[in-house]
Amino acid sequence: MRNEDENDLARGASVSCSNEEPEALAAYVIDGFNRDVGDGCSHQWRSSILVANPWIVLSWSSPKRIGLVQISFDSGLHRRLFLSGEDSTYFAQTRGPQPELVAEYTLEGLVDGAWRTLADEKNNFLRLRRHPFDSLSLSALRIRVLRTHGDEKARIFEVRCYEGQR
Repeated sequence: MRNEDENDLARGASVSCSNEEPEALAAYVIDGFNRDVGDGCSHQWRSSILVANPWIVLSWSSPKRIGLVQISFDSGLHRRLFLSGEDSTYFAQTRGPQPELVAEYTLEGLVDGAWRTLADEKNNFLRLRRHPFDSLSLSALRIRVLRTHGDEKARIFEVRCYEGQR
């Protein structure tokens, strides 16, 4: 299902980034899809992790009151994973966090012209992350990717922002 949530403040943001790939633009993080849907569009932002701490910024023309940020990362859903009692089934698959998954990142908000850390994740293993915090008046939101679980690209499918905790 496409995100059409009227309460999602990210849908009205402008999106910029440190760098992006031609088929994986920063603006895709607010296009309403949190995964590849097989329509020929990647629906995710990608940036080389070899670039020092790639980042993506959502900004608004006037500050928005935000108390929850939700991020959907790429967790290798294109890859088939099987549960089996036989070891031979596991040889061809990566067990544990998939290489594409963002492992370490910071979430920062621009409050009165200064960046403030909202979350500092050191060992993420989840596809969907929700970061609740005391509501702040933010002019912009920045996600800085520090490390993946092995892939050379930072990948984010979707960012949502809400006024309060949901």
